[in-house]
Amino acid sequence: MSSLKERVEAKLREARADQSGPAYCVSSHLRSQAEDLLLIDENGECWQMPWSCLKYSSLNKRGEHFHLSFETHEVWLYGKYLAKLSEPLAKRKIASIRAYGSDQAHRACSDQPFVERISVSEKGKLD
Repeated sequence: MSSLKERVEAKLREARADQSGPAYCVSSHLRSQAEDLLLIDENGECWQMPWSCLKYSSLNKRGEHFHLSFETHEVWLYGKYLAKLSEPLAKRKIASIRAYGSDQAHRACSDQPFVERISVSEKGKLD
């Protein structure tokens, strides 16, 4: 198992390597289910959330906001085509989600979720 630092560095290298191609925000786990979810925001800040701590998730009607509620944190994903995350999130097949920022929205593919921004708040310390 690789460390969180190694996983984050690998994802950031991938993102920096090709700024002209499509931005793939989601990576799936090779196993049937991932043990945790690695979140990397548009500034490179990261969180590792155990899937076992996920309480519920919800998606708005237009598919632009996805909410994940963990035992200790609230996570909001903002972007395009996020409805495509529903099934893999429910099956816990997603290993990581990376936000690229709204200035990279032109790299979005209509057949792939594009995450512009990730917001993570500790429960009890919500803004």
